[in-house]
Amino acid sequence: MLGDYLRADVIRLGVHAANWEEAVRAAGQLLVDADVCEPRYIQAMIDAVHELGPYMVLAPGLALAHARPEDGVKSIGLSLVTLNPPVPHWCSHDAW
Repeated sequence: MLGDYLRADVIRLGVHAANWEEAVRAAGQLLVDADVCEPRYIQAMIDAVHELGPYMVLAPGLALAHARPEDGVKSIGLSLVTLNPPVPHWCSHDAW
């Protein structure tokens, strides 16, 4: 089932992102390009962190960025982005 959503076109490895927002934008753009969501969904993911805090950080080095379906979702989808180098202070409130 995961293979239905995590296709090669929504995976990017070794992406450079200067901060967590760029990392979320990179992951979100893959979903936009795959026609899984509208571009406004990317900003909704970023806005959610600013409003609610880093709730999407599941563990050090692992985050599951998302927003509400009504923020531009077209279909079920998932993207995977690894960062090189990792974003510093991802789990720290100082990053927000």
